[in-house]
Parts: sequence; structure tokens; C-alpha cells
Amino acid sequence: MIKGKIYEYMKKYLDAYLYDFDESKLNMSFLSGGLSLSDLHIKQEMANRLIDSFGIPISLKVGLIKNVNITFSLLNFWSNPLELVVEDIYLVISPSTYFRSNSDSYIEENKMDLLNSSYDSTNAFNVFDHEMKIKHG
Repeated sequence: MIKGKIYEYMKKYLDAYLYDFDESKLNMSFLSGGLSLSDLHIKQEMANRLIDSFGIPISLKVGLIKNVNITFSLLNFWSNPLELVVEDIYLVISPSTYFRSNSDSYIEENKMDLLNSSYDSTNAFNVFDHEMKIKHG
């Protein structure tokens, strides 16, 4: 009965982030203060929205969290901390095909610098000699 209620509560929040979250993936020993979730498949859409909000140019293709263990004290629930242990996270990521930037470029280049004949693109060490100014603000 308690497991069913906890499952319903967790499903309401985790369903947006996980595929196939069902009661078989939830194990608990409530009296000893343990709760475990296993084989959690991450939804790419929600993860990619989060990644995009941080401005990181990667995209999640597949995500799996093998095990999440939560340990708590039932008698001192409000005064003792929860312990959350996440084990074995498997992620397949790729460069993002869509990356939104606040500005067109992070590098400010003067048109005269682009036409500078002293810059030789075939010389790898010449990159250090070429002056680029980072935009501020």
C-alpha cells in the first residue's frame, strides 16, 4: 500500500523525464529507510531542453541510469539528511545540430585583419601570432 502511494507520487513527477517508469523499477524497504530505483531510461527531449538552457552545444541521444539509492532515517526524517547515491550512468551524446547563441560570434574580427597577408593558414604555429579579440558584453 505504501509502495503504491510512493510510486504514484514519483510517477507524477518522473514521467516527464523517464521512459517506461513502472512500479517494478521501484524497490523499497521503508522501515529500514531505503528506496531504490533501477534501469531508468532518460527522455532525450527533456534532457536536451535542459542542456540547451545551459548553452552547451551537445545533444543526448540515449541515457540510462542503472541504479539510484535513497537512504533516510524514518524516525528522524526531518532532522537527518537524505543520502542519494547514483550508480552507473550511461550517456550517448553527440554535437548538437542546433545551437543558439546570444550573439552571432564570440570572436570579434576586424575586416582588415582578415585580409592581412602576413597570416598563413597553412602554418599551424601562426595561429598563436594571429590576433583575435574576444567580444565583451
